[in-house]
Amino acid sequence: MPKPVIRTFQSDMKNLVQDRLRRMSTPGTIQRCIIATLSAAAIFGGVAVPAGSAAADDPPADLFDSPAAEPGDRAELPDEVDAISAFLRLRQWTDNLAAPRTDDEAARLPIDDATGVSVILRRAGRVVGSGTDLRGDDLMIRRAFGLALAELLGSETYRNLGESTQETLGPNLTLELEVAGPRRPLPGRTFEHLTAQLRPGLDGLALQHDGRWSYAF
Repeated sequence: MPKPVIRTFQSDMKNLVQDRLRRMSTPGTIQRCIIATLSAAAIFGGVAVPAGSAAADDPPADLFDSPAAEPGDRAELPDEVDAISAFLRLRQWTDNLAAPRTDDEAARLPIDDATGVSVILRRAGRVVGSGTDLRGDDLMIRRAFGLALAELLGSETYRNLGESTQETLGPNLTLELEVAGPRRPLPGRTFEHLTAQLRPGLDGLALQHDGRWSYAF
């Protein structure tokens, strides 16, 4: 990758970390922040768009359960076949603007080595619904999609659409599914050192500050 692109990526990630810390901090306090990487595989339906982000308050219990991986180690990524299969099923749910009940076996979409997912729905490039789930089980995609769908269907934008447009909206939405793999510690004393270890297109971030967590896929 050309050096100017890498420098831009590192600068963007530094700004992201600083922005998240500002949002998570109480004015006048300085507290330790734990940062980990999320090895992720992203799948896009329609045109490729930038990765989204989401926040959560509950930290995963096994945050540092995985050893550091060597660059290019495919074993650290979620299973690609499972991820593609899950995306195709999720695309059907999106087209229909509906999903199976969580107690229905069809709602289970397992992905080996996945610890979290983010689902983003876009219309004409604009985010109209998003959801994140970090429980690591085979229902996390269903829950994340449920959050994204609820945001869409409850929005003023959707309510203002004509009935015919609502009926045909699903197939015209761009679907983005991002799947996080194992979480790994990201040591470093400076933002520059931290961001220099990140791999564009592969790594996301998990930040803990003052007992709260924020995630960026």
